[in-house]
Amino acid sequence: MNAPTSKSFMTKVRGFTLIEVVISLSTLLIIGSFFFQGRTNLLRRPQVDLPTLEWYLMLRELENPDHALQVTDINTLKRITFEKRMPVDVPGPKDNYYLQFKNGAKQLIFFKKGNHFNLTLMHHVKSFHCDVHHNLSVETERGERFTAKLLIPDKGEVTDETAIGNHAAISH
Repeated sequence: MNAPTSKSFMTKVRGFTLIEVVISLSTLLIIGSFFFQGRTNLLRRPQVDLPTLEWYLMLRELENPDHALQVTDINTLKRITFEKRMPVDVPGPKDNYYLQFKNGAKQLIFFKKGNHFNLTLMHHVKSFHCDVHHNLSVETERGERFTAKLLIPDKGEVTDETAIGNHAAISH
């Protein structure tokens, strides 16, 4: 019979010690929590910036030189009426467009009367105000307040489209 030798008792068992497993698991948990926190912040960020984005997109849409809008009437708390500028030699009626605050829907919409064209420019609007100097201010339901001077001429006012970037209301 073979007697057990000291070599068979001394064979090295392969594997991890308890302390190695604990350290590696805790490292993985810490790294995983950083990834989860970053993911949560990325998902939350667009919700915070959406009213600001809507505000700047609305100003860009209204002031776009391609639309050639001019202000014809301002109802300070409810609506701004625009007319598309046409060359002097083009006869016929002008198209009227409106930026209107719909209090029930809490939206600022841009539309053309008598047409099914309807574009919502801002959501969650609490209040809207525009004075005769084209100073537009909007307050959202979250309490964020946006103010800007519209760079749109009044009806009959002559403008140089290339000089818009030098307007006093723009600070560089």
